[in-house]
Amino acid sequence: MPFARLISGGEDGQWFAMEGVVRSGHTKGTRLFLDVATVDGSFIALMPDFPPDWNRKLVDARVVMRGVLAAISYDRRQSAGLRMFVPGADLVQIKAAAPPDVFNLQLAQAVSVGQFHPLDQLERRIRVRASVVAAEPGLAMYVADATGNLEIQSVSGCAARTGDLLDVVGFPGVVEGRPGLQDALCRKVGNGISLRPATVNAEKVIPPQVRADPFGLGYASGTRYDGSLIRTEGILLGSSYQPEAATLLLRCGAQSFTATLPASRGQKLPQWESGSRLRLTGICLESYDRYHRSQFFRILLRSSDDVVLLLRPSWWTLRHSIGTLCLLAAACMAAAAWIWVLRHQVAMQTRQLRIANERLTELSTRDPLTHACNRRRFDQILDAELQRMARSGRPLSLILLDIDHFKSLNDIYGHQKGDDCLIRVVRALELSVHRSADAVARYGGEEFTIILPETNHEGALQLAEAARAAVAALAMPHPASPTQPFVTISAGVTTVWPGTEPAAGQIIETADRALYEAKRMGRNRIAYMEICADALRTGILGPGSGRQGLDPPAPNPHPLTPIP
Repeated sequence: MPFARLISGGEDGQWFAMEGVVRSGHTKGTRLFLDVATVDGSFIALMPDFPPDWNRKLVDARVVMRGVLAAISYDRRQSAGLRMFVPGADLVQIKAAAPPDVFNLQLAQAVSVGQFHPLDQLERRIRVRASVVAAEPGLAMYVADATGNLEIQSVSGCAARTGDLLDVVGFPGVVEGRPGLQDALCRKVGNGISLRPATVNAEKVIPPQVRADPFGLGYASGTRYDGSLIRTEGILLGSSYQPEAATLLLRCGAQSFTATLPASRGQKLPQWESGSRLRLTGICLESYDRYHRSQFFRILLRSSDDVVLLLRPSWWTLRHSIGTLCLLAAACMAAAAWIWVLRHQVAMQTRQLRIANERLTELSTRDPLTHACNRRRFDQILDAELQRMARSGRPLSLILLDIDHFKSLNDIYGHQKGDDCLIRVVRALELSVHRSADAVARYGGEEFTIILPETNHEGALQLAEAARAAVAALAMPHPASPTQPFVTISAGVTTVWPGTEPAAGQIIETADRALYEAKRMGRNRIAYMEICADALRTGILGPGSGRQGLDPPAPNPHPLTPIP
């Protein structure tokens, strides 16, 4: 049966047989929880009866489990996964046993991780012998052998240090956009090879054609140094010292980058002045956009010795120039020229810092995938518009939208197609609004909001219908949707009138209830609910049906108005 149907909840309580590879597990009380990977996805197996040596027998074994299925859902009946209740250990059939000693597996090269294997349907664990290049405690470890580099997911109980030679056993996969091993174990076998860092100009780490090339020809060149040990130089723009890590912001020509030293190293970077020229040695870690184009990189430092001061900033300041003018009247013109140059340099550095701050501010208020306002920016705008509504005496409307059956779309086409769907839906919503004051935000997952200042319920319903029609007009295929063969949205609309003075949470809750009603009535439609003064006093949320411009509507005995 298709995996998408299983996680939809339609087969809950049925008896099934599922085949997969056990990736990991843990016990909680008297129960064993196993993470099992299948060809189409993964599920959680819950066993109240299990063998005491389950870790040796089941992990990395290909098994067939029989039990009762249940979909894992959020409180809004949104699918989040699948679990199987296996009543007894005799209901687990081992088709391919786990290796008796995983550290005796045949050695594989680092470059083999992530390579295409057309005959393999389910990955099994492999063993790689590599040297530790750097580690971020609790997050990841970076190793290398003669063929390439790998990122290893955090390994509990493996106190490896830089330079150790390890046998790492794990499941091949993708970790933070680069090849790596998941659910890994490691064992030290000796001292590793001494790696020589590659000397690189920071401007050459991400070639310009990677960002400018829309056809994908330059993508591969943008991953050349990802995960490698490099040595580069830069001008220090600023520094930040937090309990978890010390971070440096540097610039080399037009390229900005950061360097990070985890605090658990027990070391602290010296306090260098802004403008110092530094040479850094560490692991190059690149960040990618949704098309796997390299956009930014940081350097993971292994110790404070990886930072070398090459040149201190100029000691010459405006105060020194004034003293020199008093002592050397004959050099007045030369000193004035030098002051102008100094001020120009300060202005340039200030502008660069301002641009960097603006970029950080933009990143903190925008969703990295869709570039719509994020949840934090949405809360700020909604609070500001509620205050402005109290002053202006004009209504405020809010639309809460949700992509119908988005989880099943992800399961069929994968997360890449799901991300493309989110981007196109946000574009359609932004084209539906026409005022600069109207704000489109990603509320979370596949939920979006539109804030409409100075808009009554009629205008909000018209815009919600325009947004619904715009998304439907995209005609994005959705074969798993039980309502339409293409991607659709449902929307909940609410309007707040001056004098009600509701809290932001009440507005969102009202719009959410309207959205739930639209889903309950079949999806691909709009439902309306309004907050009025009487409803706030009595605790009953009721809409209005007024049609006199910006005047508050009269109460309506029907709490929801669905719009087909």
